[in-house]
Amino acid sequence: MTPKFMGMAALSLALFSGSVLADDCTEASALIQKAQDAYNAVDARGFAWVPTETYLAEAKAEHASGACEQAMVHAQRALDTAKAAMAQAENEATAWQSRVLK
Repeated sequence: MTPKFMGMAALSLALFSGSVLADDCTEASALIQKAQDAYNAVDARGFAWVPTETYLAEAKAEHASGACEQAMVHAQRALDTAKAAMAQAENEATAWQSRVLK
């Protein structure tokens, strides 16, 4: 293999890797926003969970530092806990009635 070929191969790999990382960061950004929206909705109902806020903060910090894969993991956890909190809020909207003495 010639040095020119090796240089072209290395350049191609670097460009491809850069685009993959950019895609991860774009996906992470979208997932963080989705988790933030879910958190805001459940917080408005008064059922926000502390771990959701923690996961969101971690995701945002990791995204800012360029650790986009890890940011996606924490953003997904934030989204999952926000959805669980919303399910709890919806359940409690009627469940409290069964706990009231008649």
